[in-house]
Amino acid sequence: GLSLVMAAALEEKFMRRFQPFFRTVYFLPSLLMVTVTGIMFQIIYNPLIGLVNPLLELLGLDASGVDLLGSASSAIWAVVAVSQWQYIGYTLILFLVAMQNIPAQLYEAAELDGVGPVRKFFSITVPLMMPEIFFVSLISTIWIFQNVSDVMVLTQGGPINSSTTLVYYLYQNAYEYGKMGYSSALSFILFVLLLAFSGLLAKHYYRDMEG
Repeated sequence: GLSLVMAAALEEKFMRRFQPFFRTVYFLPSLLMVTVTGIMFQIIYNPLIGLVNPLLELLGLDASGVDLLGSASSAIWAVVAVSQWQYIGYTLILFLVAMQNIPAQLYEAAELDGVGPVRKFFSITVPLMMPEIFFVSLISTIWIFQNVSDVMVLTQGGPINSSTTLVYYLYQNAYEYGKMGYSSALSFILFVLLLAFSGLLAKHYYRDMEG
C-alpha cells in the first residue's frame, strides 16, 4: 500500500523531474545482501551507538532503555521496518511502470473537471491498476510467508520467541532440533495457508473485474 502511494506521488507532474533520482534511491536497498542489511540495522538499532535513540531524544522523547531488537514488544516491528525499507523499492518500480501505461488523457480530462489528486488516485489509478495490485499482493504475501533471513540475521526469533515467524520456526525444527517430520508437517501447513490466501486474493480480484 505504501509503495502504491509513493509511486502515485512520483507520477505527479511536479515530481517527474526528480523521478529517476528517487527510483534509484528507493530501489538500491533491494540489491543489498540480507546479511549486510542485518548488520547495518543492528548498528542502527543499537541503544548505545545506534541512530534510533539520538533521533528519539531529538524529537523530545524519552529514549532511555529503548532497545528495539531486545524488547519482546518491539522486536518483530523492528524486523518488519527493515523488511519494508529493503523491498518497498521493488514494488514501487512495478507500480510506476504500470502507472505510466495509463492513458494521460484520462488524467487530463479529470483535471479539466476540477478533480483533485486524491480523487484521481482512487477513481482512475487504483481501478486501472487492479491487475498489478493483485500481482504485487500475491507475490508479497508469498514472500512474507517464506521470508526467514531477516529474523535469522536480526533477532534469531527472540527475545522470548516474540519475533519467531512460522518459517523460522520451521527452520529451527528442521536444522537445529533435527525434527524433520515435524518440520515437514509445518511445511505442508504453510503450503495450505499460501494456497488458501492466494485463492482468496484471486477470487476477490476476479469478482472485482467482473463487477
